[in-house]
Amino acid sequence: ALYDAVSVRLAALDQDQEVKEASISTMGVLVASLGDALGDKLSSALPVLLDRLRNEITRLTAVRAFETIAASPLDLPLADTIPPLLTELCSYLRKTSRGLRLASLLALGEIARHHAAALGAEEMKAIFVELAPIIADRDLQLASQALTLCLKLVEADAAVAGPLVAEHAMGPLVVLLASPLLQGAAIARME
Repeated sequence: ALYDAVSVRLAALDQDQEVKEASISTMGVLVASLGDALGDKLSSALPVLLDRLRNEITRLTAVRAFETIAASPLDLPLADTIPPLLTELCSYLRKTSRGLRLASLLALGEIARHHAAALGAEEMKAIFVELAPIIADRDLQLASQALTLCLKLVEADAAVAGPLVAEHAMGPLVVLLASPLLQGAAIARME
């Protein structure tokens, strides 16, 4: 009954922004908490969430919902959802919205941690290509999250991610380490 009520709100296009965001967040929590019990309903909820991810108005909320879903301890069947999700999240790393970039980094981190099997060499390369410009002293919090994501990808598959780190992340990291903005705790975190 709860799923049905949220599903109706999630599918509706003519409602207030707060209701849209609440339905997206609620569906994310429902899928993350009860996804294994949803059965066929799960396969209908994920494409709607992907549609909300592609909508500029609901994008940030949908990224956070997918972060929640990716972090779920349940063994959710996300194999069909992860490739288009990665494409969208990687493209958001180029956007000017800092909040969207940070949320995308966090969502990618949860995918790397819990769904590493869905990340092939091409997917990892796409992620590293987008991470390289973020590893800079323009925004140290984003740089820190980008480096954390690099570490998660290496932990997921060192054979694939290791050469990608050398090719895409090592140069920006060396430049970042030489930055006068790094002091004390920031340098200690990078060790």
